[in-house]
Amino acid sequence: MRLAGGRDDVTPSHVDRAAAQGDDWALSLWTELAPLYAVALGNAVAVLNSSRLVLGGGLLSRAPFLVAMIETALAIATPAPSYEPLSVALAELGDDAASSVRRASRLLPRRVS
Repeated sequence: MRLAGGRDDVTPSHVDRAAAQGDDWALSLWTELAPLYAVALGNAVAVLNSSRLVLGGGLLSRAPFLVAMIETALAIATPAPSYEPLSVALAELGDDAASSVRRASRLLPRRVS
């Protein structure tokens, strides 16, 4: 909370910086969250037989330390045949991705039934 100025001002970036600096509370939160993400993503990779996983979104784009922890946990949580060919990348559009898709979808012709 010291990094943010107050409890109501805490963001994922603050928690991530605190975890990277060894703050017990922040580190325990990320330590609990990273394996949960990894299990969910590992299962999706195994079911979809994906060769590429793109990590991003509001939380992960602001938490590089958490991303590193998820990548480590992903190696454990994902079945080896699915993990070996997998490449993991960070999203480049960040929070703009959803709004870009919405704008692009408006350009598509509308179907009349």
